[in-house]
Amino acid sequence: MSFGSTRGAIVSLKNNRRSRKSKLDNFQKNTGSISSGIKEKARLSEADLEKLRKDIIASNRQQNIKVLSITAVIMACLAAVFFLYMF
Repeated sequence: MSFGSTRGAIVSLKNNRRSRKSKLDNFQKNTGSISSGIKEKARLSEADLEKLRKDIIASNRQQNIKVLSITAVIMACLAAVFFLYMF
């Protein structure tokens, strides 16, 4: 068995390795950002989390009401057109 070609492939791969760059280095280079790293954010208190949760729920409820009302109006129009032409 010949392992010469295998050894040649391994040596070629080792010699042709590229230098790895971090995503942060690429981001700073491409955007001109002067950020020196990832900064930690302060944690929210329990009261703030509860307020945020209630705000999100209220926002979602308003969105659902809008979607349901628009759907109801469209369905009513379609029903009116259907009954107008059918009867």
